[in-house]
Amino acid sequence: MPGIPERFYRIAKHKLTEVKDRLDQAYEEAEERQVQRDSLKSTAEGELKDSLESPRAFPDSGTKPAPSSSSPPLGTGNPSPRPRTPEEIIRSSGNSSGYSPPLGNANQNSTSDPLLFHYKLLGVEPGSDFVTVQGAYNSLATRSDPSRFPAGSEEETQAKEIRARLNESFKVLREALDPTSRRFDMLEI
Repeated sequence: MPGIPERFYRIAKHKLTEVKDRLDQAYEEAEERQVQRDSLKSTAEGELKDSLESPRAFPDSGTKPAPSSSSPPLGTGNPSPRPRTPEEIIRSSGNSSGYSPPLGNANQNSTSDPLLFHYKLLGVEPGSDFVTVQGAYNSLATRSDPSRFPAGSEEETQAKEIRARLNESFKVLREALDPTSRRFDMLEI
């Protein structure tokens, strides 16, 4: 019959083995979660950048396709109308926050609807109703949620910038498409 010290030794050894196994399992699970998080993060970043940066073709919007490599270089054809300044775009769209679309889009906006940039940013067809705009905004806002990325990371900063652009475009479209919302926003309580 084993003595008390030997029993303590076996019990302690057994408990240490259990703890070691639990720690190993926890580390493996943490590594798996990190791999999944990294893959989801890269997928989410890719989808978000693709959806916000890729131009979408709208059949009846009057936008021209991108020039092919065989087309003449810019500046050699007929001069295009003068691009509007960001201030002119802000004034025409009723935007008061100071955010303006990039200058590359000013040429397109000068000859068409001042809300076209905002429709394109949200990825909906120009002239869509408020429900469609709101659905697209909700979808993109969820995908660009900064809390999906590690705190203090470059991705979180990018997500915040993208979210601010989305919020501004949604605000402009909401003011233009939803008169009830606009009236409530203008109420002073």
